[in-house]
Amino acid sequence: MYYPRLSILPTSLRRANTYIKDNHRHHGALNSCRFALRVLDGRGKQRGVLVTRNPASKSLDDQLTLEISRICTDGAKNAVTKLVGSTRRAAKALGYKRIITYTLPEEGGASLRAANFDLVDTACGDTKLRHGGNGQRRQTGHLWRWELAL
Repeated sequence: MYYPRLSILPTSLRRANTYIKDNHRHHGALNSCRFALRVLDGRGKQRGVLVTRNPASKSLDDQLTLEISRICTDGAKNAVTKLVGSTRRAAKALGYKRIITYTLPEEGGASLRAANFDLVDTACGDTKLRHGGNGQRRQTGHLWRWELAL
């Protein structure tokens, strides 16, 4: 199967949220961001988005840490890798010293490992039921925290 060349473009939070609402498995829209990116295939079709923000955990918010809060793709080959790599380069150029992100244990983190993220915590978060922006209920406990030093 042929996979068209992927390209990265900046995008607005509004546009990223629209894609997230339509495509993310368990998260809804965000209220704020530092920056957002989208990935397009060679035909100009949007294949995914990534949104960054201040760390949700105030203890990690040192103004030098960036959190990847949402990564959402349609499964296009290398789309997550391309988004994470571009975020890494942008964050470094902007003076950030660390990037963090969280996954559910069942997500595995293969793309994060490939981007040299380290798994630093395997039981963070609370265990309350919350309503996502898409109206779905989900348990928020037992997240894996990943970190990349820049």
